[in-house]
Order: sequence, then C-alpha cells, then structure tokens
Amino acid sequence: MTPQTRLRHAVLAGLLTGSGLMCSPAGAGTTAATLTVEVTVVAEPCVINGNNPIVVSFGDSVLTTKVDGSNYAVPVDYSLDCSGASNDSLKMTISGTGTGFGEGAYIQGNQSQLGIKILSNGELMPLNYPLNFNRNTPPVLQAVPVKNPGGKLTGGPINASATMTVEYQ
Repeated sequence: MTPQTRLRHAVLAGLLTGSGLMCSPAGAGTTAATLTVEVTVVAEPCVINGNNPIVVSFGDSVLTTKVDGSNYAVPVDYSLDCSGASNDSLKMTISGTGTGFGEGAYIQGNQSQLGIKILSNGELMPLNYPLNFNRNTPPVLQAVPVKNPGGKLTGGPINASATMTVEYQ
C-alpha cells in the first residue's frame, strides 16, 4: 500500500467514523456497529516553497507583439522539502485550466488569447500531466508567455494561476 493510498484510507476512515455508521430503518430501533480502522502513515508530505505561494514575474517590459512562446522565459523559483520521503522517486503535476489553443498544454491567462507554458529542464511540461523525477534533482522550471497563433493581445497585467502538486511514487 502506497503512502498516498494509506493517507486516503486515513481520510476515509475519519469520514466513516465521524458519521457514526448508524442505521435506523423506519419504524425500527436504532442499531449501532463499531468499526475499527488501523492506518499507518509512512512518510510526511513534501513541503513546496515553504508553504508559500510561488510568484513568477515577467517584469514591466513585455511587448504584446513579441509574445511568441520563446521570448520572456523566466525561472520559476521554488523550493521542495521531501525529507520524509521513503524513496527518491517523486512526481510533480502542474494543474489548472488549459487554454483553448496549444492542445490545452498551457495555463489559461487573463486574456483568452494568452497562455503560460511551463518548461521543465527546457522541455514542455504539459498542464495536468505528472512529471517523474528524483527528489535529489528537482526539475528546473521556467514560465513563458504564449499567445494563440493569429490571436491578438492587449496591454495590461498578465495573470494566470495553477497548482503544483508533488507526490511520492
């Protein structure tokens, strides 16, 4: 049983025991049953960025006409503490709402024609797909603004959000 499965079982056990598991058919007396669940959690969860948001800034000099999926790449600075891991094999997922272009691989920005692609060690990291890695060499991530081919961007702040999840394998 994996640590993730054990943790799910712990949550399920808490929900089940919290409900009391009482059965009361109409017109009958109340019957109660005791359910005992044993759970072993073998590892603490990873701590991403010290439990603080990861903020990526492209600065104030992004020209809408130069957004092409290559220009304006910036590092995604984050920290990862998986010291409680029972092995070195981890998987990371960046999840969120995908754009209507680029086969949904990009994070939807605040403009319909704008997306943010994430690169892992220089390669596209598709949105909502896990990336396997070794905890001793976490992926080097970059964020790059990209626009829909043929689309038009307007000036203003760029906003997009996604969630990073790291799991043991």
